Amino acid sequence: MDIQTINQEEFDKLHPAMKEYLKAGIDTNRYGSELVTEKNFFNMNLFSADPEELDPNLPTRTENARSKPNYFFAGVKSGLSHGAELIGSIPGGLDRFYDWGRTTLGFEPTEDSIFDHAEDYLKDIAHSIGPEYNKEFIQPEGFSEKFWYGLGMAIPTVLTYHPFIRGTARAGQALQTVRGIGKTARALRGTGRFLSAGGSLPAGIAITDITREIDDGNLADIATAGAYGYGTGKILNIANKLNIVPRMAVLGSTGYLSAGWEANQDDRLASAAVWGLLGILGPLAEGKPIKRELTNLETQTKQLLGMQDKPVLLRDKINEKTIEIKDAKKNFEDNPAPTEKGLIQQRKAIDKLESELIALEKTDAKLRDEPVRGVLAEKMYEVDVVIAQT
Repeated sequence: MDIQTINQEEFDKLHPAMKEYLKAGIDTNRYGSELVTEKNFFNMNLFSADPEELDPNLPTRTENARSKPNYFFAGVKSGLSHGAELIGSIPGGLDRFYDWGRTTLGFEPTEDSIFDHAEDYLKDIAHSIGPEYNKEFIQPEGFSEKFWYGLGMAIPTVLTYHPFIRGTARAGQALQTVRGIGKTARALRGTGRFLSAGGSLPAGIAITDITREIDDGNLADIATAGAYGYGTGKILNIANKLNIVPRMAVLGSTGYLSAGWEANQDDRLASAAVWGLLGILGPLAEGKPIKRELTNLETQTKQLLGMQDKPVLLRDKINEKTIEIKDAKKNFEDNPAPTEKGLIQQRKAIDKLESELIALEKTDAKLRDEPVRGVLAEKMYEVDVVIAQT
């Protein structure tokens, strides 16, 4: 199209910048394509053009840009977006492992596997939901806006951790039921106790944070995420045992410190307020009353003493039970009962000893997870011994 081949009516309908383009004869200049690019074409008549004539939707878009969103709902959408990204990291991690396997076997990695498509689909959903991916989104400013945005984001974020924590708890419980006194069996039971420690909060949160990084993070990123998640879980586990005021104080301090090195004061205070409020809502999510009364330590200790052998001798008892199982198995192999009924009784006796060993190991793990209670139980037992001797 040039100025000689269009009539006046067609010319009048052109964009103002296009009119200037044709009037200047740039269309006939051999270097016209270099003089005018997509970056400067619409700026040719910028100072004398009417903005509303150039863009009829400009007033509406400007008004929308000036009106701030509801930051609570924007935070909820952002949390849902992060949840979708977390789910998308699972096929992303599988695809990473799949490509590593192909490379190891001498094949080229593929970018067209089902894992690639699943990851792209979920990440596209996350980007379509998340307000931070919208160019017109105005970031929250000040304590109030950042608090509501953070609170909205926290609700779906907490929900994304729940299935991982529950799954970790179930895995830990299953591993602790493994029978046997061999190294493998004891290692599996130890892994189960590690996963179940602290109500599975530390291990569950660590696994969730590792999953977020497993699709594209390097080894250092994955390790850092796991360590940070485990530490956060330990803090939550400790806080959940406290009453309402100290629990809010612990979580509020955690939120203040975890806002990031470059966070300003508004960011830190908003994060502290959100974490502190979650200290109130956390027990409700667990189906427990907000006011968590501390149980009488003496009563707890007496109950603990009734559930186990003497705390001072617990490790010795575990060792004794292990030797009993070894002797029982050796006797079963060397001197099996002459009847089927006798063999069944021997097996049942071994199973009973192994169940007792597992129960003792669980109690020992509980005492190590709560050292104050363990020390108190030991001291009370020593007092009981002294009283019994007098």
